[in-house]
Amino acid sequence: MRDRLHTVFTASIAAALASTVSAAGCEKTSTVPPEPAPTDSSAPAEPPAEPPAEPPPPEIPSGPTVADFAGDTCDPAALVARFGEAKLAKPYDYVELRVSQLQPDKGEQWKVVKSEAVASFGAACKDPKTAKACTKALAKATSPNSLFPPGAGRMPTATYLVVQSGAEVATITTRAEAVAFFGTIDAPVEALFLTTLDGYVPLCDASKAREVEGGYELLAKKNFNECINQFHGHLVTVKGETVTSQAEVDLTTPNEGCAVAGRRPEGFRPAPRTADSALVAYLDEMHHLEAASVPAFVRLARELAHHGAPTALVERAEAAARDEVRHAAGFAGLRARLAATDGASPAIEVPAEVRSLEALALENAVEGCVRETFGALVARYQASVAADEPLRRLFAAIAEDELNHAALAWDVATWLNGQLDEAARARVHAAEAAELARMTVALASTEPDPEVSRLCGVPSPAIATAMFERCKASLWAA
Repeated sequence: MRDRLHTVFTASIAAALASTVSAAGCEKTSTVPPEPAPTDSSAPAEPPAEPPAEPPPPEIPSGPTVADFAGDTCDPAALVARFGEAKLAKPYDYVELRVSQLQPDKGEQWKVVKSEAVASFGAACKDPKTAKACTKALAKATSPNSLFPPGAGRMPTATYLVVQSGAEVATITTRAEAVAFFGTIDAPVEALFLTTLDGYVPLCDASKAREVEGGYELLAKKNFNECINQFHGHLVTVKGETVTSQAEVDLTTPNEGCAVAGRRPEGFRPAPRTADSALVAYLDEMHHLEAASVPAFVRLARELAHHGAPTALVERAEAAARDEVRHAAGFAGLRARLAATDGASPAIEVPAEVRSLEALALENAVEGCVRETFGALVARYQASVAADEPLRRLFAAIAEDELNHAALAWDVATWLNGQLDEAARARVHAAEAAELARMTVALASTEPDPEVSRLCGVPSPAIATAMFERCKASLWAA
């Protein structure tokens, strides 16, 4: 597979560069002046043309602007802590937002491995007479079903509400149950929480939500792909249990880019963007992604060994983890060269349990066969065009390793496909197709910072898209 990827990468880079050169040539304007129009001296002179009418004044845009979306956002945990502001259908003593980690069970089912409360409001089991039984019931109130939409490309967890009233303990894992819990949506916090069930993240500021006829109007953000800076702002209305977006504002930050490098492990959460230059921010992101790939490959090797994969695949995964240590150190060294200030580190909490073959195949398809493969292609491109010599040398070294890692992902996929039934293979193929669609949108809409693009060789949207489309036609067309 390595040789095939090498051939596809070479052709993709050449075609992308050729297409952009051709496009640039087509945009050149002719320097030959146009021939004057023929004149007829015998023709009567035309009366002077009426002066053009004054253009209409520009329309003042209605709806929210980018500036309106400044401020903190409220995730479900922050909103649960504000449930004292809600006007619920029936009284309760205690409510908590609980997250359960899942692992595959029989068939297509999932089972809860462990769970924990991430936010709560009220006092739990306050009646001394029933406190012991109540505490036991709360501990047992777990569910594999999530009230909120899952994060794309992430391994399964379930996030839901647990409500305790007297001796009764219940879980809320569906939209209908949440609506019944609230009753009439007659408080801003209820409207804010309802939007989170559709994947919105509302702004916390009270001035960003107002009561309108029949409900509430508020401002919220929503991710539209996996890039950490790729999201839109929405003017959202909540009427009854219906949530609709009335206006959309592009909130992407083009100069932050959308780095694609290595495997992101389950439990990886990016660090906040540094306050340093765009170049330092890019090196930070690359360093974090390469470092995060280390535990991802360690876990892959361990799980392949557990499932009886060929020894060669296990050893290649272990070698990949060692490669990523070097890659992360390389970016850290370049960052230090710029005397950058210390920044925050990403959160990486990789679960210890061994995943099923299908769960492993799902992650390998998304993180390996799509993201890691394209990351290897981009590294090869950067090794050719990066203007900064130390960066160009680093990308040249990384490109060879990443080509090996991409080949490993495809070889692992081949082995896993032989272990799965037809239905499981179809689900894996669907996950891969969904990631390809997300990448298509991300690459076309992300404009890198000009200096980062020049020094680091980060491809423009046109080049990135051209390379990606060539790869899709060669590798994923089937």
